[in-house]
Amino acid sequence: MKIDFKRLFVFLYLLFIHAVGYCQQNWEIEYYNLANLNFASNHYKAANQFYNVQNYFSSLDNLKNENQFYSIETLLRRNVPGSDKMLNLYIIDNPTSYLSETAFFDAANFYFKNGKYSYALKWYNRVSEQDVSKHQKNMYNFNKGYSLFVSKRYNDARKYFQKVQNDQDYQENTNYYLGFIAYQLENFEEANENFDKLNRDNDKNITGYFRANMNFKLGRFEEAIRLAIESLDGSDEKEESELSKIIGESYFNLEDYRSALSYLPDYKGKNRKLNNTHYYQLGYSNYKLNNYSEAIINFNKIISGNDRVAQNAYYHLADSYLKMEDLTSSLNAFKKAAQMNFDLEIKEDAYLNYAKLSYGIGNSYQEPSFILNDFLKKYPKNKEANYIQKLILESYLKRKNYGSALKVLDKYPKSEFKEIRQKALFLKAVSLYNVGLYKESINYFEKGLENNYSPRNIVASKYWISRAFFEEGEYERSLKILLELKTDRKFISVLDKEIFIDYDIAYNYLKLSKYNLAVSAFNESLGSSFSELYRYDSYLRIADSYFVLKNYSSAIENYRRAIKLNKRPTYPYFQIALSYGLLDKPLEKINQLKSIIKSFPGSTVIDDCHFELATTFANSENYEKALKNYDYIIEKFPKSIFAPKAILNKALILYNEGDLINSENLLREYVKKFPTEITVAQALVTLKEIAIERNSVEEFSIWIKSSGLSSISELEIEKATIDAIDVLVNQKKEKQLKKALDDYILNYPNGLDIKRISYMLGEILYSNKKWDESILNFKKVISGTRNNYTEKSIVRICQSLIELDNNSEATIFLERLQGSAEENENLIYAASNLMKISYEDKNYNKAVIYGEKLISFKKINGRIKSDAYLIIARSFMNLGNKKKGFRCVQKTRE
Repeated sequence: MKIDFKRLFVFLYLLFIHAVGYCQQNWEIEYYNLANLNFASNHYKAANQFYNVQNYFSSLDNLKNENQFYSIETLLRRNVPGSDKMLNLYIIDNPTSYLSETAFFDAANFYFKNGKYSYALKWYNRVSEQDVSKHQKNMYNFNKGYSLFVSKRYNDARKYFQKVQNDQDYQENTNYYLGFIAYQLENFEEANENFDKLNRDNDKNITGYFRANMNFKLGRFEEAIRLAIESLDGSDEKEESELSKIIGESYFNLEDYRSALSYLPDYKGKNRKLNNTHYYQLGYSNYKLNNYSEAIINFNKIISGNDRVAQNAYYHLADSYLKMEDLTSSLNAFKKAAQMNFDLEIKEDAYLNYAKLSYGIGNSYQEPSFILNDFLKKYPKNKEANYIQKLILESYLKRKNYGSALKVLDKYPKSEFKEIRQKALFLKAVSLYNVGLYKESINYFEKGLENNYSPRNIVASKYWISRAFFEEGEYERSLKILLELKTDRKFISVLDKEIFIDYDIAYNYLKLSKYNLAVSAFNESLGSSFSELYRYDSYLRIADSYFVLKNYSSAIENYRRAIKLNKRPTYPYFQIALSYGLLDKPLEKINQLKSIIKSFPGSTVIDDCHFELATTFANSENYEKALKNYDYIIEKFPKSIFAPKAILNKALILYNEGDLINSENLLREYVKKFPTEITVAQALVTLKEIAIERNSVEEFSIWIKSSGLSSISELEIEKATIDAIDVLVNQKKEKQLKKALDDYILNYPNGLDIKRISYMLGEILYSNKKWDESILNFKKVISGTRNNYTEKSIVRICQSLIELDNNSEATIFLERLQGSAEENENLIYAASNLMKISYEDKNYNKAVIYGEKLISFKKINGRIKSDAYLIIARSFMNLGNKKKGFRCVQKTRE
């Protein structure tokens, strides 16, 4: 058989063409299937590539729209920029495509399913609920509601959730989210209603916290506690922290602070950080349970804030410090609370406590009286206003500002503040007494008696009036009051234990020169509960009285009794020596004087002893030993009051011994060196006699004139003037006396008695409050050598300068007084005022030194000692030594 190759070739060609076409068609379908498979498997990038390749297959032209749609979908689901616009264009170009109908909804569902709720919401917003099929409508509403919920658009979300609230498939979740939305919007009643619809078996701890917190916020604290405790089981660390907060704060609001402290510490805070409110609750719970140290720790963590909680914390921190007796810290915390305006009630009460503490312990920022006055000005209707006014008055009294206290009291009827009024008048009177203004002090004591409030005060006032009369030299009036007090039994029963009537009566008798009565009164006073200091003084005055009565043996006996009580002072030893001399026992006198010199080499009476030795030896005509002792005084004690007398007596001995030249030289030295001494007249008379004996009267006359000295006749006139002044002194004619004193000083500026005259004039000016003029006269007295009026004049200068508020110059004279005073009361006065001035000048170290010196004195009354401890305490406080300060405050209360 013959093969037709031409036909065979055509057949094979057609067969090949058919096979190729068939294979190509299969490949295109395979690509289509691969694209759909990758899309369904969420491999959108690969799917996109397969969809794009199919555009080149002509056999799939009928699927071109579908390929384009899914290609856009792959881009959309990969969030490729511009893909959403591409989808919009597709829908515009293919409005009738079945794919366009659900494109937005499918995109939204895709993003929702993958948890990209913001993207889902974007596409749900492009879908109209009317376009969603009926069987998908519930899914649409729930998904869109949830997407809005996640975006915290709670009000919008609620509308969609409510549409599916009754659908069985969505009911459980919808009720939870609606409950949560209501919770977030603080509509707790609605939240509870929705949470109540949840299946309790499925709910477990999901809503436990919210339900507990809602009940807490609704004030249902018992229910909040129950729900929170139930939810603790199975909770994680964060949930446990939040639930503990709810339980603790619920107990706190129920005022069950002990239970609150069982849970509050378990709250760890937001981001492990606690806020001020939580610290406040911890602090306040401990505060209410009297755990003040723990309360202080927690309150101190709040005080950097500036809000109502911080103000409340400051207030209770202050009270905690107060309970712990840390008064300074309490004061500072009350001050902070009072400076805040968030709670006006707390502000007022904090200021009240700040004012009280300032009064109680002092205030280094402001004067307590200023704070108290400011409080009263701001809160005049405060229930403790009357008490604060009392503290203001007490504050004035503490600061010794008695004038201000009395000025305030004048605004009130005498029926109010009776006790303080009487106290203020009494203390004002005592202060005047202490600075020597005795007449003025009597006026205030008598005003205090008008109040007639306290029997004790009446007695004290009368007693001090008697003391003032005593200081004024009106001994009869002083004595009369004391005798009345002594005979009145109702008064004697309330006498202060520091008041010794018999002792003061005895002193008045002593001043009135009624020495026998003085001895009896002093002996009677020894039966009182005297301190040894008073007993010592009583024996001295008994001895002095016997001495004046010339009963020298009894004088010696009582001086020795005094010495048994106090062996240190040299006065009684010296008086015994004088008594031996007057008993005509020169040997005993000499031995006593030598014993004093040996035993007390630093005593202030050493010059007295040498002078008495010299006089005794001179009287015994032992001129060698007499001159030796006079020379010792002249050389060792040139400023002693005995130095002029030693020179004069030495000169007179030399004159009597016939040594006229040396006697004349000494007398001339004496006259030139001590022109104001009263014995200058005697010296001049002796010089005149020497001139006559030596036949040098003319030379003597020339020397008198060249030395600027008065003639003998002028001296006699001056002596007559002095005698006239003494008469006026005895007659107590102050006006005439002042004129006579002025005239003497004018006519005899270097007169024989210029020191005494200047002192007397100074006293008159001082009593009339002419401080500057009195100072000038007292300064004349203290210039030159020491005399009988030096110490008294320094005291008066100090008192006058203090009255003039010239503390700087007063300090100079107070220090001089402290270094030279022989009287114990003047040493106390100097130390007391140096202490006060140092404190006022904020020189706290010096204030402490002077204060401690003051309290070291034995003969010091309780009031002065208490003042000293108070100033020492305040000084230590200002120096930052609170421990010593509080210790001294305690001393003031002992």
